[in-house]
Amino acid sequence: MDRLPTIDYHQLAPTRDYLQDVAKVVGKLQQLFLPADQHQWQRGLAVWSDGLMSRPFAPKGETYQALINFKEGDLQLHNTSWELAHHNSAQQIFDEMQHWLNEQGLDYRLEKPQLVTQQPQFDVDQASLLADALSWIEDRFEELQRPMRPGTFSPVLLYPHHFDLSLSWYPNQNERQLSIGFVVADNYIAEPYFYITAYPQPPKFDQTGWPSPSFWFNQGFSGGVLKYADLRAFEKPADLLEEFWQAGRLAFGD
Repeated sequence: MDRLPTIDYHQLAPTRDYLQDVAKVVGKLQQLFLPADQHQWQRGLAVWSDGLMSRPFAPKGETYQALINFKEGDLQLHNTSWELAHHNSAQQIFDEMQHWLNEQGLDYRLEKPQLVTQQPQFDVDQASLLADALSWIEDRFEELQRPMRPGTFSPVLLYPHHFDLSLSWYPNQNERQLSIGFVVADNYIAEPYFYITAYPQPPKFDQTGWPSPSFWFNQGFSGGVLKYADLRAFEKPADLLEEFWQAGRLAFGD
């Protein structure tokens, strides 16, 4: 895919909210079995070309993996699948997931996440556009790690709680970090956008020379922001995204 797909957030929003709730359920499933990480990476789901997937987990020696297929409209787990939307609300999928655990003889109680949708709303066309966007962004985030710099990079993961896809760089093997991420809208910005944040935030980070059309944002969180629509309109969006990242990295320091 050479170009980012057009995303109309008003059309996408109901599908996005439902998929976020489904992702929360899958996230809680994998957290039963993945070891806790100091950076909470066990909470993140991986991106694949058709949607999202859990990391593999093997509770009794047999490996399982859950696939949320945005393009086919189903949730696949081992030899079982559930159709997205229709009668399968996120609550019902949660209940089915607990039943699946019981059927496998896995004596675990699934922790219920905070679900925001009551009735399932799923538009496969909108979901497919989102899958393509996430796949493109995941590829670009992977490229930002090359050539490797000193320190450690996080996996590129989508965290269901905020529904953001992110990559973090830890240059000194401690909590100091620079992160880039993509959010499909939130309470701060009501449209898809990219962000760069730093912890702890260095002096004058707000005065970074963010490449146009990105800008400094300080209303609920502090960081550089690049709107998805502005990136998509750029002739070479991958180049602009790398320039955005490099501006943050230079201001952050090594």
